[in-house]
Amino acid sequence: MISVQQKQPPTKTPQIPCLAMRPAQAAKALDISERTLRDRVADGIISCIRIGGVVHLPAKPLKKRLEELAKAGGSVAGEREKHENTT
Repeated sequence: MISVQQKQPPTKTPQIPCLAMRPAQAAKALDISERTLRDRVADGIISCIRIGGVVHLPAKPLKKRLEELAKAGGSVAGEREKHENTT
């Protein structure tokens, strides 16, 4: 007698949410240069944290900032000018 094994559906590996990005990843995601990203961090427009001396940009605040800019119809460049005028 021949036994036939049924194929099991592939198990899905749970997705780990992206909590933070390295500067190169964040710059690519935002479609800006790493230099512009560093400038925005220095200006206080984009926040970052250091873990063991390595810079990380939390994903949730980046997403929130992009949503705010999209609603306002602004740009990151315009945000820098606005930030400079308030300080």
